[in-house]
Amino acid sequence: MNSAHTRKLLVWSTALLWCASCAMQRAPEGGPTDARPPRLDSTAYSTPDRSVNFRYDELILTFDEWVKLNDPAGQIVVSPLMKKQPEVKIRHRSVVVRFQEPLRPDLTYTVDFGKAVQDITQGNAVENLRRVFTPGPKLDSASVEGTVADAAGGELPDNLLALLYEGSSARSVRDTVPLYLAKVDKQGTFRLQNLRADTFRLVVLLDQNLNYRYDLANERVAFLDTALVLGRRTPPQRLRLFGSEQLLAFVSATAPRFGLIVLQLNQSTDQLPALLSDPPGAILHRSVGSDKALLWYRDTLDSVRIMMPGLDTLSVSLPARREWLQSNPQLRPGDPAAPEPSAPKGGRGATPDKPAAPAAAALPKADLLPGEPMLCRFNHPLQGVDTAKMRLAADSIGPSPPTFRAGIDSLGQLRLEVPWPAPGKYRLLLLPGAVSDIFGLFNADTLRQDIAVLDSAALGVAEVRLTGLDSTRLYFVELLDAQKKPLRRLELPLGKTAVWRAEGLKPATYFYRLVRDDNHNGRWDTGDYDLGRQPEALYLSNGLNVRKGFEAILDFQLEGGKPAGRGANN
Repeated sequence: MNSAHTRKLLVWSTALLWCASCAMQRAPEGGPTDARPPRLDSTAYSTPDRSVNFRYDELILTFDEWVKLNDPAGQIVVSPLMKKQPEVKIRHRSVVVRFQEPLRPDLTYTVDFGKAVQDITQGNAVENLRRVFTPGPKLDSASVEGTVADAAGGELPDNLLALLYEGSSARSVRDTVPLYLAKVDKQGTFRLQNLRADTFRLVVLLDQNLNYRYDLANERVAFLDTALVLGRRTPPQRLRLFGSEQLLAFVSATAPRFGLIVLQLNQSTDQLPALLSDPPGAILHRSVGSDKALLWYRDTLDSVRIMMPGLDTLSVSLPARREWLQSNPQLRPGDPAAPEPSAPKGGRGATPDKPAAPAAAALPKADLLPGEPMLCRFNHPLQGVDTAKMRLAADSIGPSPPTFRAGIDSLGQLRLEVPWPAPGKYRLLLLPGAVSDIFGLFNADTLRQDIAVLDSAALGVAEVRLTGLDSTRLYFVELLDAQKKPLRRLELPLGKTAVWRAEGLKPATYFYRLVRDDNHNGRWDTGDYDLGRQPEALYLSNGLNVRKGFEAILDFQLEGGKPAGRGANN
């Protein structure tokens, strides 16, 4: 190969490498972190914002650096809604929105990019990126904004949409797709802009099947009582999101281990209707918490059929009893729904006469109010107790051992009722064989429960002062624990103000829930879209910290139907 030919090859190789390096876009290495999001390139073409007489099939935004798209389907919202969703892609340094159908000349369009456009180096997103345009000669200028809150006082779900349906008919929300739409942010606020001045139905929807209709029983909705007439100064709207009341039904059933069936329900409930089983009597014990129910059985079965008469039925395959016995199961304190580890000893072979272990296993400490029963939960429902193998005594020199009555509550827990002689520390010992479960298992080792009975000086007081009530309406107020479970309840007399003082509370965080009981049935009722019924008004306070020996006071003021004010610890 001659030298001239070699030089030509080197020149061509160098050129090809240079072209390849230009074509491959990659993040630069080294240097300070890039924290600046992309910006529109003022020297290159981008579709102008608020364009009129827009007759193109593409919207183009060109940036000063290479960009990428992050979750365009979830972030980018095009309104009015189009039958065929536009195609969004990257072309060099530009984001191109290509429309798949002709634009209507009588409408103004908005493309909101959310946080879809990011740089390719650090993922810095362009904020507040949107384009407004119309094929016609004039932009529409009507708008509406508002807020939505969870009617039951909970957290708002993600992916809520604010939707405007043409016309005044409430059925349009069921039968048609909306004209305009916008995303609801995490704070529950929404804004629809550049709208046609006309009459619409406004709803906020958790659209489970993504068809922009309120057509599923498990979809949640918020709506206005009347049609909305849009103008240049439409007042802000406030809506409350709710799920329609549904008949209790099974979602699924699993048998994670022998003896236990976990039912997933379609809604939270405190009570489970009577259940039937096939074979009859297979279910020995049941408990319900939130949207799950635990069913317990002990017969060797391949499957069982569970029936909620008049509501639902399902079948579930059951695991082999032999494998469960080979894992050497034990009765021990703990959550019945938690996975059950294998035990090195004990199980069915354990007997009530087994000697105690050298060191008693400690259970979680229990802080009790005077007169409060002591509860101890086990990994299986209990069936028997032997008080002769229980020892309850003061933890130090003091009162003589208190008398007690032991039993099993409806959840299969050990329940001790004790007339505590005085505040102080106590200790309960459960000797081997003190408790037995539905499978005939006994506690194989000695269990120790430390108990602190609190005196009045260790407790706190919570007081709520309610003002601004509608004196023609009935209300009730509930004191909730940190998990929002009701502890105490008070029916309020008619009037504009009320005060409720709750004494003898353990130091902790509490909440108040106020319900306007419109139908006087003593509970909070959700709404019904087809009947045009809004959910009953419910107000949830901020957390109130109750401290030892102090009073915590919450001023709960209703202004225009909405609670205002702050809780203060005094």
